[in-house]
This record gives sequence, structure tokens and C-alpha cells, in this order.
Amino acid sequence: MNALGVINLFVYIGLAPLAFAFLRKPRYVMLIVAGGWLTLSPRAGMSISGLPELTKDFAVSYGLTLGLLLFRSELLQRYRFHALDLFAMLWLIAPAISSLSNGLGAWDAASEFYGQVFRWGMPYFVGRVLIGSLDDVRECAIGILLAGLVAAPLCLIEIRLSPQLHRWTYGVHQAPFHMTARLGGYRPMLMFRHGIEVGSWMACATAIAAWFAFTGPTRRLLSVPQIAIAAGMFVVSLMCRSLGALALLFGTMAAATVFRTSRIKVALVALILLSPVYIGARVTGAWSPEVVADFVESNIDAKRAHSLRGRIIQEQELGDHAGDRPFFGWGGHNRFRVFDDQGEATTAVDALWLLAYGKNGITGLIGLYGMLCLPSLLIVLRTPPRLLVHANMAGAMGIVLALTISTLDSLQNAFFSPLLMIGAGALGTTAISLKRWLPTPNRPHTVTRSNNDPRGLNRADPQPETV
Repeated sequence: MNALGVINLFVYIGLAPLAFAFLRKPRYVMLIVAGGWLTLSPRAGMSISGLPELTKDFAVSYGLTLGLLLFRSELLQRYRFHALDLFAMLWLIAPAISSLSNGLGAWDAASEFYGQVFRWGMPYFVGRVLIGSLDDVRECAIGILLAGLVAAPLCLIEIRLSPQLHRWTYGVHQAPFHMTARLGGYRPMLMFRHGIEVGSWMACATAIAAWFAFTGPTRRLLSVPQIAIAAGMFVVSLMCRSLGALALLFGTMAAATVFRTSRIKVALVALILLSPVYIGARVTGAWSPEVVADFVESNIDAKRAHSLRGRIIQEQELGDHAGDRPFFGWGGHNRFRVFDDQGEATTAVDALWLLAYGKNGITGLIGLYGMLCLPSLLIVLRTPPRLLVHANMAGAMGIVLALTISTLDSLQNAFFSPLLMIGAGALGTTAISLKRWLPTPNRPHTVTRSNNDPRGLNRADPQPETV
């Protein structure tokens, strides 16, 4: 990696906080984070004595943290500890517990805790304090959507010319070039670690665009019809050639459509619970996804089935090894991996849940997936169906759908972005504040119609600033 990659890490850390001083809406905070993820190189890194290596993940989090402390410190007053935060806290301290339980020492425990706080904790905390109403939640969702819109033309460039943006900027490809060929064309990589990550990024933004198109408070965004944005995002997602992300997008939107038309929550609840249920089944050995691989091979794509079977082998080997230390895992330094007699790793590690289970055990799994899934579940269960499809709940529901896609993707991959961790924190605050933000049930509401809202979707509730 040339020096430009490292220089840009420091440039971002310096400029991102300044942006907080002028761009104060939640959507702009999301775009500042997205800007770092879309421009910094995943191959750039710098060793700093006594601290984890400075990488793209840390640079984005440092910029976010400095911006909050220097220019938006008033947001800190919003934070109130809630029992829901226990899952996030468990995920943050799990690596330190693993280090200590494996005898790796206090210094290793402190280093692991530091890294976990800045990779995961700070984006989550910013999401917790960034929002004070459902309008702010909608702003966060718009920020994720805008991040997808910014990435869309870059994807089209690489689909047409092959993935070259990283090489043009930093002089090298960030991954082996042969990995970009898929389904008779090129899979874009942008400044991401892999084309799969790009596909997931676009699928999340597309899910929000689709939900906004049918339930959002306005029919236009940036003077463009919402339905046109959703259609364009869907086309770009298809062209990203990431079958896994497309399957998750189709499945998530199918469940959302079933709920929207029937007002029955079962499909949404099942979708949110699918990740923890799958992990529980694999950890206990109660079920094997081999039947899914057989279906993919027979009906979709043999190469994709081969890849899926490789991940099933990963789950089996790494899961068995993790089972030797089930509660707190093996800690860091690749101790959770399986090696042959020559000291070579017998299999790669792709899935986030496998990393969490192998390194931090069941403790880490409970913390991670409780943090990612429980706020969405509480929002869906506690909100009446008629309000879940209300225009002012569009932001919260959009993030629920996007976070569900990313969480399900973590069953196969480990590409989780700080943008969605801010979304997870925003959903946490939403779940905690629902009772205050939702209208009082015993008060009637009226339905208003305008030229921009002929069907009366934007109802004037008792608290119009929220719902």
C-alpha cells in the first residue's frame, strides 16, 4: 500500500469532526460516516505503539467520536442508560473476558476492549444519542439511503469498466481481481473489502428506498419520485451480482409486503428472529443447512452451492473447536481457528457469527445478536400494525429492514459497517422511547389530504412532531 492510503486516514480523522460543526442533521452525520467508508482504503494501516493498528474502521470511528465530543457535546445529555444497552455492553466487554479467561493477560484484555469500543461501541452510542424523535430516525434512514445513492453511479462505472476505482486511487487492487468476475460480468468493489460487501450495502439502501416509496411521508426525495429512486436502486442491486444479498433483499421485502398488505406481524417477527434461531440451531447441532445447498445447486447456481457448502464446512470445523470453550471462546490471535499438522489453517473464516462464537463464545453471541435484533423485535411487537405502516414510522421501519438484511448477511459474511451500527443505536433509542413517541390510543386522530398526499397517508396525530 502506498503512503496515500495512510495519509487519507489522518485526513479523514481531521476533516470529519469539522463537518459535524456545520452539518448537523442526522442524515449528514450518516453521510460523513459513509464518506469515510466509500473513500478510505481497506488495505491502509499504520501501527501505533500501544494501540491497535490504525485502519479504515478506526479512522471512521475516531472521526465520529471527535466530531461528537468537540462540536455536538450537547447530544451527550440525551443518553440515559437502559436495560437494552446491556447487550451492547456485553458485546463490548466479551473480548476482554475472553482474554482473561484464556490467560492472555490484562494488557491483551485492555487492547481487545479498546478495539471493540471503537469498532462497535462508538457508532452504536452515537446512534443512541443522535435521535430525539421519529423525525430524527427518518433522517438516519435517509442518510443510509443517500449513501446507497452516492455509491450507485460508482457501481455502474465498475460494472462497465471492471473494478478499478481502488487501483486508480491507491495503485493496487484491494483483493484478487479474479474474485470480481461473476455471472458473465463484473461485480463492483469500490473501496470496500469485497464485492459481497458492496452488494449488502446496496441491498440495505434499496430496502429503505422501497419502504419509503410505499409508506414514506413524501413522494419525492431530492426532487426525484421515491418510486423512481427505489426502482433505480433495485436495478443497481441486481447488477452488483451478489446473489446472497439479492436473496436477502427479496426475502426481506417479501415479508414487508406481506405485513403491509395483511397487517399480520408474523412474517416480520420471523425474519428478525431468523438469525438467532439459525445460530442456536448450528451451535447445538440441531439442524444443518445442507438441504439449502442442495436446493441452490439444483435450482439456482452450482458455483454458489459450492461456496455455500464450503461455509457449512467452516461452521462444522470452527463450531466444533469453539465448543471446547463454549462460554467465553478462545480469545484473539487466531486461537479460535483450526490448524493442521503443518500449522496451516484448515479453513477460512467468513461469517461474523463464527468469529464471535470462536473468539468470545456464547457470551459474545448473546451480546452481539441481542444488540442487533432485540430493538427491531421490540419495535415491531410494541407498535400497533396501523402505526407501523404510518408515514412517520417509515424511517424506523426502513432501518429495521436494512439492519435485518445486514444481520442475516452476517450468518455468511463479516462485513458490518459503522453506518448500520449507528442505525442499531437509533433503533435502540426508538424501542426505549416508543411509549412517549407513539400517539395516545384513546385520542382520535384525523385524516388530512393534500395534493401531495391524495390518499391521506400523512395522518395528523395528537403529536405531529413524532407520529
